[in-house]
Amino acid sequence: MTHLTLKICHLVSVFTKTNPKGVDKPIQAFQQVLYTTMKKIWSINNDTDWDCYGRAYKNQTSDGLTPEVYKGNGEYKDVYWDDSLKVLSFFNVGESIKFQNLSATAPVGLIMMVRVDALKPSTSQRNDEEIRNDIQKFCRINRYTFEMISFETGIDNVFKEYSGARKTDGMKFRDLHPWHCFRINFNVVFNIENN
Repeated sequence: MTHLTLKICHLVSVFTKTNPKGVDKPIQAFQQVLYTTMKKIWSINNDTDWDCYGRAYKNQTSDGLTPEVYKGNGEYKDVYWDDSLKVLSFFNVGESIKFQNLSATAPVGLIMMVRVDALKPSTSQRNDEEIRNDIQKFCRINRYTFEMISFETGIDNVFKEYSGARKTDGMKFRDLHPWHCFRINFNVVFNIENN
C-alpha cells in the first residue's frame, strides 16, 4: 500500500489528506461539512467524541478484508468501534468506477457507528430511526456531487465489502442498543482533469 502524506487535525477528530486527488477530493469536502453540521444538530461539544475519517482502504488479513484508515505519521489503523466515542464514521469506495468523457462516477458509502443514547439522550426509547433521519436530511442535498441513492442497516449489510470485519477480535461493535450502525450509499462524480 502506498503511504500518502496526510494532514491530521489533532484538535478535532476530522482526519483529512493534504491535497486530495480523485474521489478523495469530494469525499474530504463532504466529510468536513458533515462533521461541522452534524456536531451542531447532535449537540456534540467535545471534538474527541467523533472520529470522522475519509476513505477507508480494504486491508487483507488472515480473516478477510478489514476497513483501514490512515491516522497520520505513516501509520494505518483498523476502523473499530471505540467505547469512548459517540460517533465513528468513514467512507467506503466501490471498486468499479464508471468513466464518461472527463468525469468518473464512483459508488461511495458513508458508514456510521453511533451511540444512540449519547446523541439522543432525551428519551428512554431507541432513537436509531431519528439518528438515521438526521443524516438522511443532511445527505438528501446534493453537496460536492454526492447523490444519495439508498441506505442500509445491519452489520452484514453495512460492512459487506469487509469480509474480515466480523471475524477479527477488534470488531466488538454490535447493532444492539445503545449502539447502531448504518450506511448511506451515494454516486459521486469527479472530474479526472481537475485534480
